[in-house]
Order: sequence, then structure tokens, then C-alpha cells
Amino acid sequence: MIILIMSILDLLSGAVLITNGDFLFFSSIVSYMAAYSLFKGVLFLLSSFGMGYYFDWMSAIDIITGIGLLLLMWGFSFGFFYTIAVIALLKGAYSFLRGFFRI
Repeated sequence: MIILIMSILDLLSGAVLITNGDFLFFSSIVSYMAAYSLFKGVLFLLSSFGMGYYFDWMSAIDIITGIGLLLLMWGFSFGFFYTIAVIALLKGAYSFLRGFFRI
């Protein structure tokens, strides 16, 4: 159940990044999504390093998404944010499907 909630939040982070915070609803939560993505990415990256797994691509995507959301919150918008957002959405969908079907 926790994996489903975190994957839905990942999908929401990707949606906020892909829209560049244009919608009023999304622009009010950019800072929360940035903090969530960065915290989760760093926490899971450190825990995977502690277990001896040094290729944690999902945490790296979370950290990159969090940095992109921070930049968006500060008013910077770059063309590669769309690519980061699509990758974050695909990661969120992948996590959601794995959590939903318990694979």
C-alpha cells in the first residue's frame, strides 16, 4: 500500500514538472513535491548504498526530479524539464504497476 501511495506521488511530481506549474492547483504544491522527491531520493539512495547496491536508478530519478522541481519553484524553466518529467512519469507508472500487481 505504501508503494502505491509513493508511486502516485511520483506521478504527481512528474505531472507538476511536465506542466511547469502552469495550473493554479499544481503551482501551489511545487515546493512540497520538490521536498518529497529530494527526501525520498536521498533516503533511498543512502539505504541502497548501505546495502551494497550502487546502481539505484529510481533514487537518481527522484533526486533529479526534485532538483527540477526546486528550479521550477524558483522560477527557472528549461526545455529539458519535459524529458525529466516524462522519465519521472514512466518511473511512477512502473512503480505503480509493480505495487498494484505485487510483482
